[in-house]
Amino acid sequence: MTTQQRRDQIQIIEFEGFAALEQLLLIQDEREQSQQIRDMQAFDEERQQEFNRIHNWDQRRLLDYQENRNTLVDEPNDDDQQQITSNRYA
Repeated sequence: MTTQQRRDQIQIIEFEGFAALEQLLLIQDEREQSQQIRDMQAFDEERQQEFNRIHNWDQRRLLDYQENRNTLVDEPNDDDQQQITSNRYA
């Protein structure tokens, strides 16, 4: 092997090493991006679950309010009972 061939061979090996390093860096970047995406998805999912919990809680409060309001409308109070009784005997 001539001196030029040895230099060429060394340069090829160096280029292959650089290519391998670059490939490793790309793989590392892809993994980091994938992790960031998973983190963002987990955060979004947590926010959605919290929104759903609050929404469900609000809906339960609204239903409770409506049921209590309907109960109050359906059931006469003491004043109404006294007025009905007074009107009967008047």
